[in-house]
Amino acid sequence: WTCVVAAKSLPERLRAIAEAARSVIGAEQALIEMAPGGRQSMRAFSGRKGPGLDLERDGTHLAEIAGSSRKPVRLNRQELKLKAAAAVWDGGESRLHGWLGAPLIGSNGKFLGVLQLANKNHGQFSGADELLLGQLARFASVTLEDWDLEESEQQGLERARTEEGIRLYREIFAASNDAIAIVDAQGRYVEQNRAHRELIGYSDDELRGKTPVVHLGEDGFREIVAALE
Repeated sequence: WTCVVAAKSLPERLRAIAEAARSVIGAEQALIEMAPGGRQSMRAFSGRKGPGLDLERDGTHLAEIAGSSRKPVRLNRQELKLKAAAAVWDGGESRLHGWLGAPLIGSNGKFLGVLQLANKNHGQFSGADELLLGQLARFASVTLEDWDLEESEQQGLERARTEEGIRLYREIFAASNDAIAIVDAQGRYVEQNRAHRELIGYSDDELRGKTPVVHLGEDGFREIVAALE
């Protein structure tokens, strides 16, 4: 599982799990399909596509079977014809002769998606394959939740850094011996520090919303604007 842990993005991690499931159980294709309302645009596919077999195309229809049962489901060709959506069999003869799907369930019981396999390389999927895929699906569920936790922790860390940066800025702004003032896009005062207040002799309330004209005069203000341009 080193490749899963080392993957830097969630799609890469899920793709590694799909590849592991396909390789360990021995299937032509593997797909992790996210549940509606979740990470719908995210899918992890492993295998080679060919005429009559495309889990990326048919996976959504098949995932509903395992999603509704909330437990691993194993279907042979005849069962697929009876239970799978008709869309899977449209457009010619399907090569799908076996399907195995296991739901991804979060720690809170929420349905997250389905890990599914198509066509065992030799024979039909077995009960042992079903148990193994269920374990891999639980691993995929943990991977999804761990990623969400990592993202949440990272966002919290970035927020803390931003808040710390703002706090330090406020301390430097207030304690600086240089006169500093903040103006908006229209040139109106928003804020000033102690040194600026002592320099021009206007309180915060007296200065807020006014332009530097109030203490520089029209001519002085025009000279500063011309110099800045």
